Amino acid sequence: MVVADQGNWVADVVIVVEGTANLSPYVESLKSHYIVPTLEYFNGGPIDDRDCGYDTNSTTYALVVFMAADSAPEPAAICHAPTTNVAKLLSWFDRVSFVGGAGEACSHIAEGLGTALQVFDDFQALREPGTVVQKHCILVCNSPPYRLPALESPVYIGHSVEQLAAVMAERQVNFSILSPRKIPALYKLYEKAGGDLQSALCKNYAKDRRHMVLLRGYQLQERPVSPPIAVSEVKVEPTPSPSAPLNPRSPATTPAGVGQKRPARGITPQIPERPRCSSNPPLRRRP
Repeated sequence: MVVADQGNWVADVVIVVEGTANLSPYVESLKSHYIVPTLEYFNGGPIDDRDCGYDTNSTTYALVVFMAADSAPEPAAICHAPTTNVAKLLSWFDRVSFVGGAGEACSHIAEGLGTALQVFDDFQALREPGTVVQKHCILVCNSPPYRLPALESPVYIGHSVEQLAAVMAERQVNFSILSPRKIPALYKLYEKAGGDLQSALCKNYAKDRRHMVLLRGYQLQERPVSPPIAVSEVKVEPTPSPSAPLNPRSPATTPAGVGQKRPARGITPQIPERPRCSSNPPLRRRP
């Protein structure tokens, strides 16, 4: 377990999750391998449902769930109230249905990021003046974004997903991405948000080589970039010693075409005739 060294700072953590069926087969894997270790990192230890914390000097969490176009007329993104209890945040995550969106190739990532930026603005009002706060936005998705601007966020309406990522970079929000597969559009989004892609690719936090794990501002348990190649044991059969007697009649020890005479073409081999035996007994001469 990797935990943060929280000396004189706290964090505002917003997890932005795609709530469609495209993420449903990978939810448990992403949760156990990345989401829970991430929450343990900011919590400073294992998750305890009895730890409530304080709103002014503790790490604050929020969950934003965004959908796809087939969710209309429902909102494209919803937000669960801020909390300092990590167990409550996980209970919100477990109640996400992860349905719909199977017929869509993209999802409303722009709506999710616009809602997350509004949550950071609300978190600022909960803090005491002078509190050192680290801001973290963690995107969990399995779809690229629509090429549409955000329309439901009143503050960031009209902003594209790239512009929203640039706003996060301006506000010093650490933007991280967790995905069960490598999507080129998400690499570009990570760079737009101020992430160093080359440096992120040098560190491997993925439990599965197919997963995309791009972290910024925090770390998890690191794994080797290239797993060692397993060398299989090859059994070598012992060869017979030269002094071992060989059976001359064995077909395996006789080379093909050696020691065998074949008749010439056009000549029929002569087979010696057997002596004929007469069936009549010999005649006796009379004296």
